[in-house]
Amino acid sequence: MTEYVRDKERLTGSEERYRSIFDNSMDGIILNLSDGTILSANPAACRMFGRSEAELQAVGRNGIVDLDDLRVMAAVQEREKGGNYYSEMTMVRKDGTKFPGEVTSKLFKDSDGRILSTVIIRDITQREKAEAALRLSEQKFSKAFHNNQAAMAVTRLKDNRFVDVNRKISELLGYSHEELVGEYALDYWGDLQEKEDMMQQLSKQGYFENFETKIRKRSGEIVFALMAVNILDLEGEKYLLASLIDITEYKKAEEALRLSQEQFYKAFDTNPLVMAIVSVKDGLFREINEVFGKKTDYGAELMKTGVTDSKMWADLSERDKFIEIIHREGRVKNFEARMLRKSGEILTVLLSGVAINWQGEDCILTISYDITDLRRYQSEMGRLDRLNLIGEMAASIVNQVRNPMTKVKAFLQLFKSQDRYIEDREYIDLMIGEMDRAKAVITEFLSLAKNKPIELKRQNLNEKIKTLLPVLLAQAMKGDINLKLELDDIPDVTMDKDEIRQLILNLVVNGIDAMSAGGDLTIKTFKNSDGINLVIQDQGHGMITEVLERIGTPFFTTKPYGVGLGLPVCYSIANRHNARIEVETGPTGTIFKVIFPR
Repeated sequence: MTEYVRDKERLTGSEERYRSIFDNSMDGIILNLSDGTILSANPAACRMFGRSEAELQAVGRNGIVDLDDLRVMAAVQEREKGGNYYSEMTMVRKDGTKFPGEVTSKLFKDSDGRILSTVIIRDITQREKAEAALRLSEQKFSKAFHNNQAAMAVTRLKDNRFVDVNRKISELLGYSHEELVGEYALDYWGDLQEKEDMMQQLSKQGYFENFETKIRKRSGEIVFALMAVNILDLEGEKYLLASLIDITEYKKAEEALRLSQEQFYKAFDTNPLVMAIVSVKDGLFREINEVFGKKTDYGAELMKTGVTDSKMWADLSERDKFIEIIHREGRVKNFEARMLRKSGEILTVLLSGVAINWQGEDCILTISYDITDLRRYQSEMGRLDRLNLIGEMAASIVNQVRNPMTKVKAFLQLFKSQDRYIEDREYIDLMIGEMDRAKAVITEFLSLAKNKPIELKRQNLNEKIKTLLPVLLAQAMKGDINLKLELDDIPDVTMDKDEIRQLILNLVVNGIDAMSAGGDLTIKTFKNSDGINLVIQDQGHGMITEVLERIGTPFFTTKPYGVGLGLPVCYSIANRHNARIEVETGPTGTIFKVIFPR
């Protein structure tokens, strides 16, 4: 009895444990006969099929399992003569919907000799969805990996050996897929230091991107690549997913661009012509070359201004015309304009421009050719041509005019001495005075003669100025002008003393006439690389452009009672002495510079 009681207690405990598992299991548990009759179903099975235990007993096994799967299970159990059965089957709910189930079945005989089976059913809908999603993800990854235009590879982190590579990396390195898989990935790096830098960066942050590196191909050629690497954790083991983009052609283009820009900068900065790059959008300077700064005296402050800034243009109408051409045609060619230096000096230039793309911005490359000297020489040549023409005329007609005038004056003096013309002596004196004045003009006109004989000797210019000083001071005192001398030590020059006397006197008188009372007139002499310089500097109001262009033209004058021969005579004298006259004028006065050859 004791053993019987103990067996009964053990059986009761076993039944309780079984009942606890049966009732609380998350999997459905069904006990059925070999003919499919359901004897018992746990709560999980009821929830799984949407039926009560009684309903499950009523429909039996055939009502909850797809018939095809039932036939397969029966065939297997028949073949195996019972025992365990495991399979995935299609299960049917009360509402007719189906779901995949993982079925485990065990056949046994009860005490009455009946063949029973315990069926454990697990709903694997979510697992199949997850597996399907995983398969889809793997398919997508595989397609993205193997068909990617970037070269990609998977390597094990612990040994840095290739696990898989795509077609692009095979093409990049020149090896087949089979040759690369299992190989040491870091052997293909072209720079050991880059390899170490990459591994350090990877160990610090677990990934990196846009890492520029060099890769060695099978041929030994080194190619440039842009690399990105991420660490993947697959089934507890760490892998590296690397993608590379071949940027060799880009690097070559970049280097070619750098060389091109370097060559452009060299040509731009060392060009003897004034060059600038101007934005089309706002007209501001983007770049200027070294000559630009030297020619205009402007520096970095010019970068804040535009090419249309009024302070750079001597004539605003030229600026407006320039802007009009730019807007209409988008470029300029040989546009002649007068530009202002920072000092106020006027430069005559030819402007040309062409459209370029500068650092991604539409710009105009402008080239300025300084033709100031050319225009000055052309003007000088034109002036000399006119002087020569008038000089030739003077040489041929002056004597023809002066001789009859001398005879007329003699007769007037004769008439004046006779008593019968006493009442007309006042008029006779007036006519004689006008004859003298005309004779003086003719004499001055004769100074323009091209082949006028002169006596050239080596003389000192300072001594000639000092000799003439009393006359010059007298002229200055008449106009209440202060006369200043700044005479440096200079060598002698070859000159005609009378002509140089007339040259100095004419220039000084013109300077005095151009000034208001109380101003300073400065006479300077010095030597430089150009030659021996004689400078007459006044403090007048300067000359306008129209006057400056006609200066030195015979009979052109701005004086109310002038004849217009003073400056032409000066130019003619300078020409006969192989000297040249340069004029600088502005609001603070005018400078006449006579440069004698050394």
